[in-house]
Amino acid sequence: MKYAAIMLAILVSTSSLNAQTQWQVSDTRQVPGQLELRAFGQVNSTIGRYSAKGQSPVTEAQFQTQNPDKAKLLLGKLLSDIQLSPDVSMAMQKVANMDMLVVTAKPSLFYVAATQGRTGMVWASTSLDSLSDFIKPQVEQWKFLTDVPKYPTFLDRFDRYGWGIYGLGGLNNHHSWMKVTGDEPGFKDPIEDLEFLAENKIRFEPWLDPATLDNSDGIVKNTEAPWMIQEATKRGLPVGARVYGTIGGSGANWSDRRFPEYADQPAPFLMSGWHGPLIYWKARKHMSWHAPAIHGYGTLKTMELIKPWANHPNVTNLMSPYGELTHDRWYNMHSDYSKWAIDSWHRYLKQKGYDLPKLSKMYRKDNMPFTHWDQVPVPEYATFAGLNGRVLSLAGDWYARAEEKLDDGLNAKWWQTDIDDNWRSMHMPGGDSIFEIFPDKNKGSAWFRRSFDWPTLTQHANQKLYLYYFPITHTQYHNGDNPRFHSIYLNGQKAGQVGIWGAIEVSKFLKSGSNTIALHNIGGVWNGRVFISTEAPAVYPYLGKEMNQLWMDWKDWLIDDKYKVWASNLGGMRQVTAEKPIKFMAPIGFGTDKWLELSTTYGGWPHFTGEGIWFFPWYKRYGFLYGLPASSETAGPAKNVKDLYNSYRRIFMAGLNGHDAVFLAQTYTRNKDQRQWWIDHMPILHQLGRYDIDGPQVLIYRSTRSMEYGPMAPHPAVGDSAREIQNGWDWDLGRGTMQTIGHSYLYLDDKSLADGKMYGYPLMLDACNEVMDSKAIDNIMQWVESGGTYVTLPFTGRSLLEQPDAWAIAKRAGVTVQRTRKLDTGDVVFTKDQKTFPGFQGKRFRDNGKSLDWVGNNHNPYSIEFAPGQNGQIIASYDNGKAAIVRVQVGRGQIILMGSAFWRDTQDRNGIWWPKDLEVNFIKSLLDGMNFEKPLCSSSDPLVWAQPYRTNNGLDRVSMLISWHEDKDVTVDVTLPIQSKPQQLVSISLHGAKPLDYTVKDGAIHAKVQVPAKEVVLLMMRDAQPDNALAHWWNYQTKMWKPALVSDEDFGVYAQGKWEDPTMDLIKDWQFTQQQPGESWLQTTSKGGSWKQADMGILNFSGAEDGKALWARKQFDMPKGWSNRGGTITLVSGAWAGPHYHNKASLYLNGQMLHGPTDNSYNSFDVTQLLRPNGPNLLAMKFEDGEKYIGISGQVYLYQRAPATSTVSLAGNWQYTDPKGDQATMPIPTPTGKRIKGSQPTMKIDIPKSWQGKYRVRLYMHGKNTSVQGAYVNDRLVRRHHHRFGEIVDIDITDELKFGQVNIVELACAGAERSGTRYKPHDWQIYELRLDLFE
Repeated sequence: MKYAAIMLAILVSTSSLNAQTQWQVSDTRQVPGQLELRAFGQVNSTIGRYSAKGQSPVTEAQFQTQNPDKAKLLLGKLLSDIQLSPDVSMAMQKVANMDMLVVTAKPSLFYVAATQGRTGMVWASTSLDSLSDFIKPQVEQWKFLTDVPKYPTFLDRFDRYGWGIYGLGGLNNHHSWMKVTGDEPGFKDPIEDLEFLAENKIRFEPWLDPATLDNSDGIVKNTEAPWMIQEATKRGLPVGARVYGTIGGSGANWSDRRFPEYADQPAPFLMSGWHGPLIYWKARKHMSWHAPAIHGYGTLKTMELIKPWANHPNVTNLMSPYGELTHDRWYNMHSDYSKWAIDSWHRYLKQKGYDLPKLSKMYRKDNMPFTHWDQVPVPEYATFAGLNGRVLSLAGDWYARAEEKLDDGLNAKWWQTDIDDNWRSMHMPGGDSIFEIFPDKNKGSAWFRRSFDWPTLTQHANQKLYLYYFPITHTQYHNGDNPRFHSIYLNGQKAGQVGIWGAIEVSKFLKSGSNTIALHNIGGVWNGRVFISTEAPAVYPYLGKEMNQLWMDWKDWLIDDKYKVWASNLGGMRQVTAEKPIKFMAPIGFGTDKWLELSTTYGGWPHFTGEGIWFFPWYKRYGFLYGLPASSETAGPAKNVKDLYNSYRRIFMAGLNGHDAVFLAQTYTRNKDQRQWWIDHMPILHQLGRYDIDGPQVLIYRSTRSMEYGPMAPHPAVGDSAREIQNGWDWDLGRGTMQTIGHSYLYLDDKSLADGKMYGYPLMLDACNEVMDSKAIDNIMQWVESGGTYVTLPFTGRSLLEQPDAWAIAKRAGVTVQRTRKLDTGDVVFTKDQKTFPGFQGKRFRDNGKSLDWVGNNHNPYSIEFAPGQNGQIIASYDNGKAAIVRVQVGRGQIILMGSAFWRDTQDRNGIWWPKDLEVNFIKSLLDGMNFEKPLCSSSDPLVWAQPYRTNNGLDRVSMLISWHEDKDVTVDVTLPIQSKPQQLVSISLHGAKPLDYTVKDGAIHAKVQVPAKEVVLLMMRDAQPDNALAHWWNYQTKMWKPALVSDEDFGVYAQGKWEDPTMDLIKDWQFTQQQPGESWLQTTSKGGSWKQADMGILNFSGAEDGKALWARKQFDMPKGWSNRGGTITLVSGAWAGPHYHNKASLYLNGQMLHGPTDNSYNSFDVTQLLRPNGPNLLAMKFEDGEKYIGISGQVYLYQRAPATSTVSLAGNWQYTDPKGDQATMPIPTPTGKRIKGSQPTMKIDIPKSWQGKYRVRLYMHGKNTSVQGAYVNDRLVRRHHHRFGEIVDIDITDELKFGQVNIVELACAGAERSGTRYKPHDWQIYELRLDLFE
């Protein structure tokens, strides 16, 4: 076994010498300095192996800690971890004439441990007699352990509790909205689910969230977390803490109203929201990443959320509250053009040292240079694609018509037929009306038409004219066996087609005067600009040096402020708890260098959120070189056992340390088949997190920075300057190929290269980094010169970040790229005397390699012809004699330049690239040619993949076998190279851990292993010597528990002034009784008697009897200053989802009943006049008897709404469409006792110019719950949350208004968050409608 980079020092003391037996040091290793780790504190570590004649070697490991408690903690963790391997037992035995705890790893490895003040000592040997002889002279000096000392539970977050579940579920039946099958409707007792989890030691993660009701400003939601954590603790089951919802994180809640000035301002053409182009996401605002103050407030709220639980002994981890960083790429690029974004962009440019003349060149403004910073815009994608040469925008009023079936319009020639009532007028791009013609979740097809005037043709007579169109549809529509594209018609003629985006030359189709244009849009919502430009299309890195730099700056800036916000938030969380690990949900949007930095600085780890639909090894296999764990969760709840198998195999294949099944325990405990699957698989699932990557590693250089810079490929492509740029998504050999041959692998990013993480490894494969940083090339070349082998692909290093077609890698190797050549135009022939690829000598192959993505698009576009230069050895040539593969000696290393990927033959299916025989054999040959170490485990079956690991305690070498046979059990021959015969070999499968028969031949173990279809089998081989095992264990701890940075940023400022929350939480400090109280119970509180103290929640967990009536009350004083502020005070008793009251309840304030027995999920009351400004006030609830659980699941709080500066009534006659489709008038307020059926109540409203910059304008709606959801303001939906809490809507519409103009306001009712509902008739009951102005 190879020693890790950090090893342990040896300290020889006189106490190590036995008077009867002369023990001598036989091995030493050293690590400099003192380590400081989370939980363990400061530790000096020493280890040594001792030998004596006639005795088995003894290992002595000494850990000098800060205090005696830390010494015990460390030994407790060590002894506990040893027991995680199979066949390990623990018992009191007599050693050196003293009773002590002996941990035995079968067949014969023994551990004992002791403390002496702040020093902990462990001795280990394969002979208990030798161990006894060694420690006998010292036995009186040490306090030997008789049990395993306790240590913080969070240290077991991965080792013991790797496999977990997203959440428990509480008292709701969540299957009603998740549409999970195999379960009956109705109540689900969460304690039944909790018992299942506890019995099987499956961790779960209660939510710690802010309340997201319409007026719950700053209120903590965690009503159910206390009882969940309490009950899990009782059962000895650790839990994590799933922290969600920083301010504005979910959108369409109180933050939109409270802090509208900090909201992001998307580009006017953008139809996407955070999760794609759906009205549901588009109408949910987010707080600007570029406004640090609002995120400072959010961090304070996060700190308040986690404070009660962060240091709870049973809570193992926290989570960054920002959730998944990004989803929709187009939205991510165009989500914010607010003043915060503009100011941040300008600061960023100034910090880069740019002045206005420099920026004028970068923006191609040479003819009209910038004269003031206000003229410098935040870029958009079109800044780099035609916008600078725009001569005519085609944004404006269009006619639109959806197709019931694709090509209806083609068959009927809609590009030239008359406009009739089947066409709708809408403003495009950017109007929300478009969602109504794509009602099926952004699928379908539609036509758009308009006319426009074109100036005399002589104005641009000498210029080519391009029509740019940005539909931004999914790539699946434009690839595969039947690709479709968006058609463009000009003046009745088909001018061309575009894909995701594109530009076509239209000079010959234009005419002076009036022109017509028709667009046939397929596959979804139109999501970007359309315009005519004189600028030819190009993509990065073919934009020119200055604009290339602008592109990179823009891309970096989009990440930079997000990183700063996350770092600040994590620093605040670390002020609350400095030790527990923090999960980062999907931080891939940062780029690897940034999430690595966040993780190593703040003690976090990356977590993949799409398990099952992808194979995602990157978090784990980038992070391993930095000592980071990684975990995942499924993309959605498993619908059946097939889904479970789909994710399960990927989890173990990636080498993850943890996994959370999504979403709730109910999904897996209530479905008979899935429940049984979990029970059957416990022997395997419990192994997750107990091992880590081990053995020889192939390095794969995959630059995520290069991928982030990569543009979206246009259609049609125009030469090299507008084509698909290759990157690591489609050429990553770690997504199937390495597993097929049984080799382990790690990833390098540019940061990893700069940090020198490649040293100590002999081989690096390029993952098709077409665009490379010259610094990365320098780092690679230095490593090659020291002895490394770097293998390139045809596109590797074609361009530098700032310079296209530089072919820098080839040039540095002295090789000339002569030309690109089309695929399948010839053969590749290997020379007969080459040794780089043994077995390929003299062989001929067709140059037609395939790298097919999931829709069948081939990402192998061309091959390269080389001139090898003076030092180049031709390995293979094309049949025209030009070099196809060249090997170049560089210092002590070599570069293998592959101009052809003839060998590539693979396709992506669910995120795994399945290689065929030629690819597998070619990569095997490459490894053999450089004498790369043999894989630590290989399988005879190409569909049973093997990966090597080692247990974290160092004892066992783990070989993971994953079967991709879907319907066939197989017996495979497994080969395990060894240096000496192991102590034991165990197979862990559905049947538990069992010894495995084997033979030894030619330096390897050979065994036959039964692998059922779709299954995972672990082979555990006990091969480690005691000193190696202890060294491995301690090295693993030093990587996992590096200290985390605790910031000194002051977040207390965000509890004052405008940041002070206008709410009062009423959850704490209640009294309850289940004995009928006297009449005075509504008037006063008193301690003692039958009254018990508790926080409001599910009171069964505070001592209430199941199902029995209950009386509860709380006394409180109003916050100081509220009585002087005016406005209204609302009492809310309600839940965000599901039932709030458990058993019907009545609610009282100061003796007055607010509501009688009800189980309504949301209740709110204006209590301004009921409250006693000088106190005390008494709030009370009476719960009826009935169901088992009694109490509430939601929130109880007061909200004070400040008075508006002024109001404008919107009462009057609104135009609407009646059920017959006719225009009619709707009076608002709705006449008492009536409902009016129809759709689209609309009014034109003059908004004074004088309001701009002076007021924030809020739309106040009071009406029946289903009638008041929000409004379309100038065709932009502004809404409250679709759960519709109560009868009042109070939303800010300032940013949607046009000041000094006529504005069109159309009311929106229940269902407005879904496409296809806007034009359907609804019942309307509106009691009051007005605009409230706030200075």
